[in-house]
Amino acid sequence: MLLTASPNAYVKATRKVYAAALQTHNLKIAIPKMNDVLQKMMKIIEAKRQEGPIEFQSLMVKLIIDVLGAVSFDENLGGLDGSREIYRLLMETGYVAKEKLTNPLKLLYVTLFPKSKVAKEEDALIAEMTAEWDRLTNEILEKEDPPENQQPFWHALRSMQDPDTKKTISYNLLRDRKSTRL
Repeated sequence: MLLTASPNAYVKATRKVYAAALQTHNLKIAIPKMNDVLQKMMKIIEAKRQEGPIEFQSLMVKLIIDVLGAVSFDENLGGLDGSREIYRLLMETGYVAKEKLTNPLKLLYVTLFPKSKVAKEEDALIAEMTAEWDRLTNEILEKEDPPENQQPFWHALRSMQDPDTKKTISYNLLRDRKSTRL
């Protein structure tokens, strides 16, 4: 969508959101937020290093989730402290998607048998992930506007305008309500 050869009005509006979020002024505001998350990770490493080896790969994924949350949404996504289920849900849905890519028979099976135990478990996982993102979105929608000279990513998304009507695009319009399998 963002890499299309001839962008439509919605692609242009989305690019404008990214451009605003990536302005130097906004990136300078992001650095202390990133540093705060790094400090949390360092405290976790310091606390756990006495216990033995640290599973660094999962720790880095949790760090990335929290940096994205802090910088993009001004929210703790709970990767490092486990206060949200986003890390677990991303890992589980990622595993399901990878399994379907590497095992086309599984994709065929859940497509042909949507009432099977496997398909129902996947649907439940998708519903759980969607509910978690809905909670995060509602928190963002309830935030007060930032100072005039700041345009964080969450605010740029929240105030994105429909290129045709010039009205703010609602969350429900941005969110695909169709039941989508991984």
